[in-house]
Amino acid sequence: MASQRGAVLIIVLAMLALLMTIAVGLGDRVRFAVRMTQNQATGDQAFWYLLSAEQLAAAAIETSVRVEPARATRRSLWALGTRSLPVERGIVDARIGDGGNCFNVNSLVQQDDDGEQLNPVAYREYLRLLAGLNIVGAARAALADSLVDWIDHNDIPRPFGAETVARAGTHIPVPNALLGATDSMAYIPGYTAELLEQLQPLLCALPDAQPSTLNINLLTPAQAPLLAMLGEDLPDLATLEHLLAAPPGDGFNNVDEFWQGAVFNGRQIDEDIRRRTAVKTTYFQVTTQVRLDDQVYAGTALLKLRNGNRVELLRRTLGEAL
Repeated sequence: MASQRGAVLIIVLAMLALLMTIAVGLGDRVRFAVRMTQNQATGDQAFWYLLSAEQLAAAAIETSVRVEPARATRRSLWALGTRSLPVERGIVDARIGDGGNCFNVNSLVQQDDDGEQLNPVAYREYLRLLAGLNIVGAARAALADSLVDWIDHNDIPRPFGAETVARAGTHIPVPNALLGATDSMAYIPGYTAELLEQLQPLLCALPDAQPSTLNINLLTPAQAPLLAMLGEDLPDLATLEHLLAAPPGDGFNNVDEFWQGAVFNGRQIDEDIRRRTAVKTTYFQVTTQVRLDDQVYAGTALLKLRNGNRVELLRRTLGEAL
């Protein structure tokens, strides 16, 4: 009888231990589910803050254009650096930058009456841009041709390019499509992480295949290679960096005022080069970072100023740090 009671007690204790284990497991699952729900709610709130920052940025751009429609300078309302806005449980940081002061990689191809063709002007500009990074001739041609083959819509490889890439022991076709972001260039042969670290601050992938127009009022000394790539008969990089480091206090009123500067005396500046510069901005990049509780959310948005001075969202990317 005693042995039976002992056996029953052991069974009861075992069942209690099992129930306690189950209860602990359920408790962990409940806490995990609660945490997941909280994170989801925080993420949703952060996303709405990102959208609100975009709308505020668009309003700032439209207001700035109404105040000064003929040009944009470093004193424009939208170009005053990072703005911080305290919110419940955190803070939102947002910055508006000129989204067109860059070499548009998609401009390497162009559409004409004969279909899609290489844009020879953009191609030469890109070679000069690479030369400014001290990349030698053969390597420059290989990088440029590989990029063209990646985005053009034909399957005919250029002399130093390729219409396929090696992956996992096989060759697969390249996308043959315009780039949506310069990050994609990491998949193109020759574009190492070190090279892209140098190149990406100077590049962009705008939705159209038109060369970007450089706003001379907003170019920084670090962007001097963008000016240097426009032509062969321009001052050296150091001179251009110095020029961009000390612009007039309130900016240039027009491009003629810029190109008539002393550093260009005696140089023949083609009209095609002048047309690549402006004192207005058309594309804008909004970079936003939201910190809520212990979470950080970030995103970028590409905006375009349309006719009628209305701002339109072209592209939004989540997950990029400020």
